Amino acid sequence: MNKLLFIDDAQISSMRDVERRIHPARKYDGNPVVTSDRDWEGLETTLGSVRKEGQRYRMWYQSYASAPDPDGIDSFIRSLHLYAESDDGLVWSKPALGMMEDSTGSVANNIAFARPAFSRDLSPSVLHSPHASGGHTYTMLSYGVGYDLPYDGHFVAYSDDGLRWRHGPQTPVIPGFGEHGYFIYDEVDETFRGIVPWDASDTHLFSTKSADALEWSLPRPVLTPDEADTEWTGGDSEKRTRFPAMPIARYGPVLLGFLQVLRGRDLGDGFDGEMDVQLVSSRDGTTWHRVGDRRPIIERGDSASWDSGLVWMGNALIEDEDKVVVYYNGCQRTPGALARSKWSKSIGTAFWPRDRLVGLAARDGVVETVATAAAGRLHINAEASGGRVTAALLDEDGSVLEGFSTADCNGLTNSDALDHTVEWKGDLSSLADRTVRIHLTLADAELFSLWWSDDR
Repeated sequence: MNKLLFIDDAQISSMRDVERRIHPARKYDGNPVVTSDRDWEGLETTLGSVRKEGQRYRMWYQSYASAPDPDGIDSFIRSLHLYAESDDGLVWSKPALGMMEDSTGSVANNIAFARPAFSRDLSPSVLHSPHASGGHTYTMLSYGVGYDLPYDGHFVAYSDDGLRWRHGPQTPVIPGFGEHGYFIYDEVDETFRGIVPWDASDTHLFSTKSADALEWSLPRPVLTPDEADTEWTGGDSEKRTRFPAMPIARYGPVLLGFLQVLRGRDLGDGFDGEMDVQLVSSRDGTTWHRVGDRRPIIERGDSASWDSGLVWMGNALIEDEDKVVVYYNGCQRTPGALARSKWSKSIGTAFWPRDRLVGLAARDGVVETVATAAAGRLHINAEASGGRVTAALLDEDGSVLEGFSTADCNGLTNSDALDHTVEWKGDLSSLADRTVRIHLTLADAELFSLWWSDDR
């Protein structure tokens, strides 16, 4: 199924009197879903990755806490890789894995992995990549810092079950750069992709890719704050906009970036501000575009909520039937205040109806797609509760095909549908994979996606 999405203009030939709208994720009323509630967990419970495998949700997350050295040398503060699972994505359990001792000396905990040589081991991306990791089912990339390391950077580890991990190379596969890199295995291009920050200043983001997660391309700059990002400062040199990180995800024909946008002030002993998440998109993983009016796609909560100070994502976007589910971190205080007062971080969840992160809305507008092969029936995802969406099919020179005009169309009227089949007086089978353009008329409606499906 070659779906047409309208997050960017790549699949649009022309449009008139149409507005691109960003729809913030709808947060779960029972948030947060994972908190620091075990003796071996510190106050900072931070998200790494979430996957849905079959009917089970799996989460790899972190806490910065005390745990004995696995060789019995000593107990010290380190980054713990922890594991949780769920049947519904809302109620999570922390199984006793019996693999590593915690701060009490017990193995009845959910600690899956810790690197004794690392003082910090951050931002784990757990990737399902059995055909690209030397036969291992899972690859983990995370950023390691340690006094005994030759240099800091992104390290790799492997697992067959997502619980028992073995170290990859003893040196980082991506030396240097900043701590908060995020990675995916892109099954469309059969490529590992990553976005890494330049350094702790968090002002530049770079893209890189690899065939095997070991040899990576030279990171190339893709995003930096522009004039629109810094306009709010009013010229105050102490105020800045930072881009700490950008998790990415494959969604149909596009790559989505969930850009962390931190606005704040240097205080001398830290950086104090507020952070939300904006949407960025790419068709090739190299060139990235900011989406729409840059309204946050994941918003901070109100002043009394657990996520009022900052929100950010991990490697945690899941297509789940008629929903797109996301998991995110939140904190009640801003980053600078957090560093001083040690307020806790927790994990919450939110969702969008399928394909409804971004739409094209119009009171009376027109959208015309690029040429596409007419294969079966045309389906649209649109909201027209108080309006109408109709479609015409055009040949390559722009002429309306007989029997497939707007007047011939039985479109979507006074209804809201994730999947509506468009019909015309003409016989679609007569087109037989003919290349056509789709001319859509929107009247008090919003269009999210469309696709052809041979389901006759």
